[in-house]
Amino acid sequence: MGIVAMPGDVVYSHKESTPLKEIDTRGESMNNWEIIKVINREGYSAFYSEEFGLATSVSLQCFPIDEDGRQLQNVYANYNPDTRKRSVDLYRVYEYSLETLFDLKFYRHKSETQQNYYYGGAPNPIRLDRAKKISNIKYNVVVNYQTVYVDINGNSSTQSKKKTFIISKKEELQDITVWATKDQVKAYVMPTLMDLQKGQKYYYIGQGVCEVVEVYDYPNKQSNTVCRIVFANGAEQDITIGDKRFVYIPLEYKSELLQFNKTLNELALQPVMQRNQEHNLINVMWQPIENAARYVVKLYRYVNTENRRKVYFLKDYEVDRNEHFLSINDLIVNGHIIVVVAENRSGEVVAQSRGIDVETSKGEPKWF
Repeated sequence: MGIVAMPGDVVYSHKESTPLKEIDTRGESMNNWEIIKVINREGYSAFYSEEFGLATSVSLQCFPIDEDGRQLQNVYANYNPDTRKRSVDLYRVYEYSLETLFDLKFYRHKSETQQNYYYGGAPNPIRLDRAKKISNIKYNVVVNYQTVYVDINGNSSTQSKKKTFIISKKEELQDITVWATKDQVKAYVMPTLMDLQKGQKYYYIGQGVCEVVEVYDYPNKQSNTVCRIVFANGAEQDITIGDKRFVYIPLEYKSELLQFNKTLNELALQPVMQRNQEHNLINVMWQPIENAARYVVKLYRYVNTENRRKVYFLKDYEVDRNEHFLSINDLIVNGHIIVVVAENRSGEVVAQSRGIDVETSKGEPKWF
């Protein structure tokens, strides 16, 4: 706790570099995952399963099968494909919809009756008395995952994976679930070396969830290995620095950048940044806040390199309550983030902006 003298012999106390986490904001709820029913996947942007890892989309297919597990072919159902409604007559079935599949009854044409065909081979509808009902029908449900894949050289791509379930009734669709989030999670993130600890779990792309069983000394002139992992089947493997397939489990990763989503009374503060790249100059300005005794412009830098993804706090610039402007001319590289904070005489934060990305935010606070 520090003591700062202000004009007019007013004295107030303040906390040095007030932690951003003390303010409840949208940032706390970002990157949330939840278990959902696959049939309710609409509106979600990313998915995760231990078997296939991160997926950018999930789709669902369902086919009727007989008691021997064979997909039904050359069958009829009480469904008119033209009107898309149930009917008295039976029509040849070529495709299935989840909305109607479980309400249909399936039949085969009796062998002793004659079939009439349209030109092109499509059969006419048939009457119920000319068909034999198929009993003991089950359903083959296929969940298709469009997964994120990284090869041994670190090249990213997508792969199609699928998982099959056999169910007896529509209600059992409710039991097919997946982890999902509405946030834009499109790629894996490599772990930070300084955070590696024995017992932690990570994901190894192409092989599944793994656990750290040993953390090696780093740096080591003789070796680039950083830790040893074990998989569920007991297989062990050494991990070298820069291995792009050794990543955080998406459910457990929370970017440090989310702290810059924290905000309080930002609309009143209205911070704006102007950048002069030629002279390496940044100007930050804001609106005065009632009851503010001082302002603090916080400067951070985000280092985005392999295994060293980290936010660095660089400096607090303290600004008098009667000034609403700051020029910074000592930035030598990109990756800086600025936060503007207003404090009252007790050092409490009364307004705070989201982060302003010096390089890409167009001079205004943004969501990270």
